[in-house]
Amino acid sequence: MVKAIGKPPYNAPAGLRQLTNCVVFSCKGERSMPSMLAGGDLDGDIYCLILDPKLHPNKMFPPADYESPGLVTIDRPSTASDLAQFVVDFIKVRV
Repeated sequence: MVKAIGKPPYNAPAGLRQLTNCVVFSCKGERSMPSMLAGGDLDGDIYCLILDPKLHPNKMFPPADYESPGLVTIDRPSTASDLAQFVVDFIKVRV
């Protein structure tokens, strides 16, 4: 659970004050907030915004530790086959 700040402050970065009806995550810090809330990939993750304090959880747990899959480099342009192999290797490491 995180605390929203509401409307961006007057000294917020350019363009931020014009955003409406959205959630903006900071990119500063040792670990991104999305990675602590839902795995960090932002690929359609759903976040629940609950404004009523009576519905806030009374017990908190530390975020799960998601290790980076590591950087994979090749000495040529990547292909669809390379991407497919990366996904297979990634899943095999996690199972």
